[in-house]
Amino acid sequence: MATKLLEPIHLHQIPYRLSYRRYTDNNYSGYYHCHQGMEILYVYQGTGTLMMNSRIYPLQPGTLVFIQPFQLHRVQMDVAVSHPYERTIVSLEPSVFQSYFQPFPHLQEFFHTLWSGNGTNSVYQGAGSDNWLEGLFSLHHNRLAELPDFECIHEFGLLVVQLFQYLQQLGLGPGKLNQRTGDSIRSRRHSEQIMNWIESHYHEEPLFDRLTEHLHLTKPYISRIFRQEIGSSVMEYVNARRLRQACWLLTTTDQTVAQIGIAVGIPNFSYFCQLFKKTFGLPPNQYRKKSILA
Repeated sequence: MATKLLEPIHLHQIPYRLSYRRYTDNNYSGYYHCHQGMEILYVYQGTGTLMMNSRIYPLQPGTLVFIQPFQLHRVQMDVAVSHPYERTIVSLEPSVFQSYFQPFPHLQEFFHTLWSGNGTNSVYQGAGSDNWLEGLFSLHHNRLAELPDFECIHEFGLLVVQLFQYLQQLGLGPGKLNQRTGDSIRSRRHSEQIMNWIESHYHEEPLFDRLTEHLHLTKPYISRIFRQEIGSSVMEYVNARRLRQACWLLTTTDQTVAQIGIAVGIPNFSYFCQLFKKTFGLPPNQYRKKSILA
């Protein structure tokens, strides 16, 4: 049985999904996961945190988040009947919808930057204060429910274009630091320093020894503070990061499975295949074939 450490949202047959105003008032537990497509999250109700890009961001009503393909993240919400978590999630396979941007060269460039660029600001606080965004989601949710199946993909394409116009207006993208993105300069927690170091060194061994040398902290302290602040062990996070990269390499390169295992820091071929299958429910070669067929 596959673990939920990583959660691939399969967009093979239908390359989009609009989860409109999903509502949770109990039993919400966050975990590290990623998706092979883009994801845009908008929060209506609820408070919590998002762990992404080696940082911890607050989540609250009006927070808008853009998540790149295979980008590792974790949403942790404080949920109860008295304070539920309500959100809209837009998921899409970017390669399917890039053609909708051809009439708009500048917007197309912005779309590609968010798709695969590095160092993008991806969290915005206070979105939807003018109700335009909520109206956009509601309009297309109703339209998608009414249209025949063959028209739905074009309706969703229209939603995607409008949504990325809105993201561009908010100032998301590389080098566009905005005080409302939550990326202002501040001192980082130890857990954020750990994640930041792992992002550059996840493929190295012995990883834990190098991490302790870099931070000048003991292994027991690192293990305890990371679990307290993040909710998982350091090695669970490292393996999640390694497998995220493995998914990316399996779908974008022709490297062998053994080469990919070495590249991501798991040189033991049998262990790499075992860990991959435990996480995704199928071995790396089958994952690759499924992605190619899509």
